[in-house]
Amino acid sequence: MNNPTVCVIIPYYNGSKYIERSANSVLAQTIAPNEFLVVDDGSSIEESEKLKYISEKLGFKVLRKENGGQGSARNFGVENTTSDFISFLDQDDFYLKNHIEILLSGIEKNDPHFG
Repeated sequence: MNNPTVCVIIPYYNGSKYIERSANSVLAQTIAPNEFLVVDDGSSIEESEKLKYISEKLGFKVLRKENGGQGSARNFGVENTTSDFISFLDQDDFYLKNHIEILLSGIEKNDPHFG
């Protein structure tokens, strides 16, 4: 795999207090993700509107689904990506600036056992 693609997926549920910091840490990566999805897992109307505003301001994609918990939100994100690799982040957490770079450096080229 010469240039592996990466998608960052953040499950979101009524987390407008934290999501901007999380999103900014993804957008500040030394190697940018190919896709950046935030899955709104059935948040309140007010929280969904706040997320919409933040996503338009920062430029990430929001997917919406009925509430089913973090696991189902992550799975929904995975179902809607075409990237080779997935990196999950919680709405109230953040990445160090070289997180994706470090993850990609651990992928052995042409390793038949890596998957």
